[in-house]
Amino acid sequence: NDYFTIQQYRYGGDLEIEVSRIESETLCRDCMIPRFTLQPLVENAIFHGLEPKGGHGSVLLDIGTDHCRLPAEGLLSGRLSGAFAADLRPGPLAAARRQLAALGLEQKIPLYLSNGLQSIPQAVLEKVQVICIAGMGGELISMIMNDAPAINALWVLQPMSAVYELLDTLAEKGYEVRQGALA
Repeated sequence: NDYFTIQQYRYGGDLEIEVSRIESETLCRDCMIPRFTLQPLVENAIFHGLEPKGGHGSVLLDIGTDHCRLPAEGLLSGRLSGAFAADLRPGPLAAARRQLAALGLEQKIPLYLSNGLQSIPQAVLEKVQVICIAGMGGELISMIMNDAPAINALWVLQPMSAVYELLDTLAEKGYEVRQGALA
């Protein structure tokens, strides 16, 4: 517990701890580990996980952002520790800029004029953990994914049409669909 208190001071309160206890005495005896075994593992997880993100939560890239509502809400709610947004057209980016300025987030969410992920800097892509593409047709989402560089991220996709074409693209690229629903 003292270790986590020290880490909370170090990270300005951005660290939360959740402790689960094994209630079975038999299981506890069978799973004994030497003292100080877990501390280096936890410290490594904090250093390589939390510290690069600058806080708790995921880093989102919103493709086709329109008004930048998803990244803004994510940052304001604390569910995201960082966000980036992109759109192909200047009009939606201007609307996003106005939305961010009204919320005081114009310095926190960088905006990119980009066709999918093509103009997103590699340094940004390395920080991103979640990519959201919503409100487009499945054909366009498929094209964006086919043109995208290899990136280790969770893709959240919401096609408005051509769902089966998108599912074919995902299968061809070796993606696993974790959860899906057809309306």
